[in-house]
Amino acid sequence: MDAALAGLIGALGGSVIGAGGAWGAALVAFRGARYQADRQVAGAHEQWLRQVRRETYAAYLAQVRAAYDMATATTRGLRWNEAPSLPSAAELRQAIQEVREAYARVELEAPRHISLDGYELMAAVTAVLLKIDDWIDEAPSTVPSTAARESVEALQNAIGRKIAALAESCAADIHGE
Repeated sequence: MDAALAGLIGALGGSVIGAGGAWGAALVAFRGARYQADRQVAGAHEQWLRQVRRETYAAYLAQVRAAYDMATATTRGLRWNEAPSLPSAAELRQAIQEVREAYARVELEAPRHISLDGYELMAAVTAVLLKIDDWIDEAPSTVPSTAARESVEALQNAIGRKIAALAESCAADIHGE
């Protein structure tokens, strides 16, 4: 074999090895860039989901607290005032509807455990408001019995604890804890 042929074979071999190395480096760079892009997309999606959940949870908790405050003010008024200012049946039903609508968004966006806790809270708030509505419908000028009022106040205390527990669960979900 003469020197020219050996040089040609060596040059071709070096070219193939160099091209293979360049191709391998390009493949590694491509995969790295794709991984980084995928992570950025996933991060943006996670941030978007946290924002949607934050807004959903805040709206639900605000509606529940407003209904809870209405119920609490009503039962306190019944306890301490001879002629309490009572919400109308329309106001009570509107509060129930707003809580239910806010819960519907929680049901769509939240993880199952938060959705279930939110449902229990919605059911408890609805039960209290319906009981107050019954009192107003039955005898708007009379105060309900102490036992009936105290049973509703006990439910309200439980609702207060449920609101606090749900708020903690929502915050943990948003912050990834």
